[in-house]
Amino acid sequence: MYRFDKSQWPIVIVTHDSSHTDEDFDAYLRGLEGLFTSGERYAYVDVMPASMTLPPFARIKRFISWFREHRDEADHWCVGAASVIPNAAARGAATFFVQVTKSATPRYFAKDLQDALDWARTQLAANAPRAERDVRNPS
Repeated sequence: MYRFDKSQWPIVIVTHDSSHTDEDFDAYLRGLEGLFTSGERYAYVDVMPASMTLPPFARIKRFISWFREHRDEADHWCVGAASVIPNAAARGAATFFVQVTKSATPRYFAKDLQDALDWARTQLAANAPRAERDVRNPS
C-alpha cells in the first residue's frame, strides 16, 4: 500500500509498505495523476521501509512506461522529488529509474525524513513565483 500525506502541502509525503500488490500500484499511479491535476506545483517525498522488497520487473517496466507518458506533467508540476530509501537494493532500483526516465525534475536521496523535508522546502522556495519570494525575503 502507498499512503499519500498532503497535510504539509505543497509537500506530498508518500509512504510505502514493504510490498505491494498490482491493485496497490494502480492506486499509486492514480494518486500521482491526481497530483498533476491539482494545478499546483508541489514537492514529492518518498519514504520506503528498510524491509521493502523490489517489485516484480514487469511492474518496474510498467512504471517506467507510465512515467515516460507523464514526464512532461511531472516535470511541470513537481519542483523536486526526495527519497528516503534505507534498503540498498531499492535505492539501486530508484537510481536506475532516474537514469532511464531522464526526468528534468531534480532528485535527491535523503538520509532521513527530516533531510528530505528540508530539501523539499528549499526546492519549493527556489521555485516560488518571484512576487512570493520578494514578500518572504525582502532585500
